[in-house]
Amino acid sequence: MKELEDQHRGAMTLVDRALAAGRTGDGQAAQGLFREAFEAERAVAEAIACDEALEPTRSVLLRSAATLALDCGDWREAERLVAVALSGSPREDIADELRDVLEQAHSQRHVQIRGARPASGLPQTRVRGEANEHASAHAGNHTCRVAVPPMSTPDLQPGRGSEPVGTRGRYGLDTPTVLGALGGLALLLVSVWLGGGTPLGLFSASSLLVVLGGSIASAMIAFPLEKVIASLGLMCRTFEAQPVPDPAALAEFLVSLKRKACREGVLAIEADLPDVPHDLLRRGLGLVLDGSDPQTLRDILETEVRLMHDRHVTGPVVLHYLGRQAPAFGVVGTLIGLMMLLYTLPSDAESIGHGMALTLVAALYGLVLSHLSFGPKASRLTLRAEQEMLAHQMIVEGVTSLQSAEGPDALQQRLRVFLRAGQLPHPVGQQG
Repeated sequence: MKELEDQHRGAMTLVDRALAAGRTGDGQAAQGLFREAFEAERAVAEAIACDEALEPTRSVLLRSAATLALDCGDWREAERLVAVALSGSPREDIADELRDVLEQAHSQRHVQIRGARPASGLPQTRVRGEANEHASAHAGNHTCRVAVPPMSTPDLQPGRGSEPVGTRGRYGLDTPTVLGALGGLALLLVSVWLGGGTPLGLFSASSLLVVLGGSIASAMIAFPLEKVIASLGLMCRTFEAQPVPDPAALAEFLVSLKRKACREGVLAIEADLPDVPHDLLRRGLGLVLDGSDPQTLRDILETEVRLMHDRHVTGPVVLHYLGRQAPAFGVVGTLIGLMMLLYTLPSDAESIGHGMALTLVAALYGLVLSHLSFGPKASRLTLRAEQEMLAHQMIVEGVTSLQSAEGPDALQQRLRVFLRAGQLPHPVGQQG
């Protein structure tokens, strides 16, 4: 272990020389010395990175190496080293300093993206900490050489054609809905035909006007006009299929992001950001890359999820209301028909029977619209809103975990809480 202590002291000596060279204006020499110091300090830090029993020495050395990485302009390596340090159990004060280094890495990233460059030879951060003290006090006789190079991760892109990550199905025609609607209408028409009637006898414009128009008018009284119009727009898209959330695939995708962040650093996921098709996930990852505070990040995402859910449940509420009103206005249509029949009561029994049949068409329309149109569509939208709420909650947990010290396995177990028992035959993100 004494060899590692000597390497650390040598790295600090190189830092002092680099600072002295920077003060004299020899920027090229300063940068070279900073690079040498960083390589030496990183080797020391990685040598004990696997032994959490050496805390706080382990996290202090990783913090020192991350700081030197920033001095060399290597913000990706700084971010990776901080992630390795936080994956252990650093003291709270050291963990706060590690997060400060992470924020500095974010700042340096933005500076470089905007085309600005720091003055040559001058260090941009300086967190020397207490490495000398802890290296001698807590090192003991435990050494473990580990390498922590950037590692490859599973492909984060969708692997099923045009399906977005975490969904199943495609846009197009919703075949089950089409079959259900056509099948229900066919059963009605066939039953009338088998009973000796004619399917055309079921058509009554006045009955349809009373039932459908009355239900919509009642909804306009109960809800804001824009909500009613939006809900009727949903009915116009009844036969349009849309991908539905797939919790298992989404969980696997989030765990793969976490694995990549732990191995290569959070900033490594920036290259994948434009290809993430889920809007909430893309916005959440953008906030992480911008260095948002963890609590602020969670508050923003949870607020957005809540507002989104409130918007999505409005449609089913309006449609359920229409489904309840349609049978009532069917009865209204029947009463109107009976009143008109009695006002103009014909003399022969055949005409009376024909008129009675027409008055009952309105009641039939009300029941069909309620149980074959408004009700099923509202139930479908309610189920979809619940599925999306589940997916959004998983995204919140997955995105916020990128800024926490927990590992991919811990995230995996938390995401499994959102999945039905037995849905996954093997742990998320692994092949059994």
